[in-house]
Amino acid sequence: MRSLVQAPTSVEAVAGRGSETAQPESWRRLEVLLAVVGTVLIATRIVILPQLLLTAGDVLAVALVPLWFPVTRRYLGARLVLLLGVLAVLAGALLTAGSADDHPTSTGGLLLAISLVFGTLACFGFLLWAREKVSDAVLGSAFGFGLLIGVSQTSALYSANPWRFGFSVPVAVLVLGLCAVSRSRWLALIATLALTLVSALTDARSSFALLLLTAALLTWQLRPRQTNRRSSALRALLGLGLFGAIVYNIGQSLIVNGYLGAITQQRSVQQINETGSLILGGRPELTATLALMRDHPMGFGSGTRPNHHDITVAKEGMASIGYDPDNGYVDNWMFGHGFALHSVTGDLWVQSGLVGLVLAATILFLTLRGVSRRVSVSAASALLLYVGFKTIWNLFFSPFYSSISLLELSLALTLIRRTPDPGPAVGSEDDVTPVPAETG
Repeated sequence: MRSLVQAPTSVEAVAGRGSETAQPESWRRLEVLLAVVGTVLIATRIVILPQLLLTAGDVLAVALVPLWFPVTRRYLGARLVLLLGVLAVLAGALLTAGSADDHPTSTGGLLLAISLVFGTLACFGFLLWAREKVSDAVLGSAFGFGLLIGVSQTSALYSANPWRFGFSVPVAVLVLGLCAVSRSRWLALIATLALTLVSALTDARSSFALLLLTAALLTWQLRPRQTNRRSSALRALLGLGLFGAIVYNIGQSLIVNGYLGAITQQRSVQQINETGSLILGGRPELTATLALMRDHPMGFGSGTRPNHHDITVAKEGMASIGYDPDNGYVDNWMFGHGFALHSVTGDLWVQSGLVGLVLAATILFLTLRGVSRRVSVSAASALLLYVGFKTIWNLFFSPFYSSISLLELSLALTLIRRTPDPGPAVGSEDDVTPVPAETG
């Protein structure tokens, strides 16, 4: 078996990486160690400055900007993400200043948003560099291990459902990363189905749906491969949408009919009856976001807090689907200390306006392109599919802060190299090389 460490080749010299071949073996091993340890540290999210939610991984990644920044030119869209991130920070500051006349503002909130965005960009850049030093499988396994170490067991949500609010994502990333190391597709499929079953039995509806979709795509990749890459990639993208719709309808049917437990059934049926949709019932914050966008399309700013008019507009949007917004949740959580719209896209729009929307759309496009490209040549692992689908979900339905970790990993894994590497490490998901199906 080939090494899990990226091995330089003669072609890399043409791609601008020829200097690496002259490095001593001891230096390359040190780089691998830094890549693994740094990845674990980033995923663990050890907060060292609570006021800014600054983590030890953020500090490491920022300190190593000269190391990882040159690598970003090798990946399509990487520097665009970094540029849009910087512009989002600037737009957030300008919008905050512009909102000061009719909104309360907070310097602390502005600095917190700047810290989170810059930390996310730096960690994403470091993970891209780490992908050059180890395989995608090792990168994902190390990241999953770090997520597992960093699980917080002190929150009320964790106490209510440890799997759903604590271990589901870390265990999924770690297990699927280890399956990618083994390169056994059957093992990956079995593991994905096992994780799907656990999520079904623990009231983790979104995890159940995303893992079921991952399992479906793993199975679909066993189909006869297409020879025309462009048309095949397009069909793969259309297939993703089709599978998503099928999984949604199957999942909703299983939930409503009680196959995922009585508690899940009761909660879901109530949400459908109230709003007419399982998604809107579970994420009514989406209607508040749309109402605020119509009322204040340019956004508010990173340090801006809502006024009475904003809260009223948001409540009216939520009430339009039959949701009761006067339940304490809207006033105390969504708008008690700022804008909390429960979606990456919504949070980016509030903070950075149109620039935030462009950044979110770019992340969505790059993720879909990376996943569909791998699926079209049957080269997408369960790890790649899961983190990609989870990130797409988070863009619409999860808060920015809780989505940061997987966003960093997903972008690092799904971005496509400008120059295909003819000698990727085992477990790497590079551009176009199909992985032969395992038989055992």
